[in-house]
Amino acid sequence: MHFQQAGKLAREIRAAAAEWASTLPRMSRCIVEMEWLVNTKTRRDDENPVASMKPFCDGLVDGGLVEDDTALFMVKLMPRITYRPKKEGAACVVFRVTEIPPAFRPDTVQAIFDRLTQEEENK
Repeated sequence: MHFQQAGKLAREIRAAAAEWASTLPRMSRCIVEMEWLVNTKTRRDDENPVASMKPFCDGLVDGGLVEDDTALFMVKLMPRITYRPKKEGAACVVFRVTEIPPAFRPDTVQAIFDRLTQEEENK
């Protein structure tokens, strides 16, 4: 794909993600998954869809879902490619965004140590 076509597609993905994210409640941290549903058994490299995931994640930030798309706020899983027979429909991409509850993300090792120490003192 020509770089201008790729850039236009990336901008469209980013804008669509931002529009969708603006309708969701803000998250302090999330997991982003991408599944590429294909309708042929042609072999594909697993990392090919990564180029589409970047503008999607940027759009989530633009839409205010999370503060930034760094690991502190967003965990990005490697995209999956799943075969789906032609009779079930055309190829498509599915994105899933799941909030990570605050209880599962201490900020630092020191925070974990402090919490465990406090729990030990309260016994």
